[in-house]
Amino acid sequence: MRLRWSALCPIFLIAVVFVVFAGLFKDDPRRLYQLAMGQRLLVRVLALGGCLWAVSVFERGDDLRHAWGWLATNTALVLLRDLLLVASLPPSHWLSAALVVASNVALPIGIWLLVRSWKRVAVELPAGRSWAIILGVVLLALVVSGSAVAKNAGDLLDGKDGALIFFVSAVALAMFAQA
Repeated sequence: MRLRWSALCPIFLIAVVFVVFAGLFKDDPRRLYQLAMGQRLLVRVLALGGCLWAVSVFERGDDLRHAWGWLATNTALVLLRDLLLVASLPPSHWLSAALVVASNVALPIGIWLLVRSWKRVAVELPAGRSWAIILGVVLLALVVSGSAVAKNAGDLLDGKDGALIFFVSAVALAMFAQA
């Protein structure tokens, strides 16, 4: 087993633990919600730590440092919104909307800076596989976010409160998962 695959073992173990607990709590919606929020917070904290670690690896002025800084900003904003929800301090509609919009601005900027850096140093996919990989990523983005885009578009057309925020977020996920 290669080292990079062995690094995934803790992730698989954590996933198994969450699946087991989800099975135990399936009849108690409150505890299942707490488990899901705990999992969400754990993932966000790990993602923020990874982004900050990536920022620390690069020197000031490096394009990749800026890119990872924007990605860390995105993660921190989403984590802040989730922490406000967990702390039973539901943020006002405007604060929640501002956090979501700001995070949706930071994410594509970070992704764009990463792509620009990779193009600048001429990082390319192996010959012949680039179209297959791009097609796979597009299909994966549609599978992951297609139903959310459709549902939120329907909610937006029905005039439901807050639907615009979720629609823009789902469309951003679908678009920038392909970048």
